[in-house]
Amino acid sequence: MTRVVIVSSGEGCGLESTVSAVRFGAVAAGADIRLRRVANTESPLDEVFEAMVWADGIVVIAASHGGAVAPPVRRLVDVAARRRERLRLPDKVVAARAVDHDGGHGAPLVPELYRGLLAWDCLLLPGSCVTTPAEDGDPSAAEALGRRLTRVARSLRAPHGPALRRAG
Repeated sequence: MTRVVIVSSGEGCGLESTVSAVRFGAVAAGADIRLRRVANTESPLDEVFEAMVWADGIVVIAASHGGAVAPPVRRLVDVAARRRERLRLPDKVVAARAVDHDGGHGAPLVPELYRGLLAWDCLLLPGSCVTTPAEDGDPSAAEALGRRLTRVARSLRAPHGPALRRAG
């Protein structure tokens, strides 16, 4: 079973509904889920990091205010970047989503979050914050994100078949 951790920070109806939708999509695609919340800039990150090591895929859902991501998420991304090898981040599939403070899903994924995630040397799903109509006819982009991340993580984790041989 593909293992996915959803890490979030912030409060509000929009953030909670996004977490629920991503979780629903990932479970529908066959993922085992762990939810972790980064409450504030002082909260220990041990449980979050433990879940990140366990996971095949990671979704970071961040509250954004005025175009800036919440400080607890900035701290998580920065500390994880410094510990990327220990956390096995280069072997992970990562997606991120920003939710604006008014609860909307239309907040752009701010450049500081992208730069931080790129420092993880992970496979970052392109367009993971895009809010255009979701794939597969599903009206929820967040659900589609959960399914997509799970599918990609599963395919990377799958054992490879035998090497191809030349015919003849």
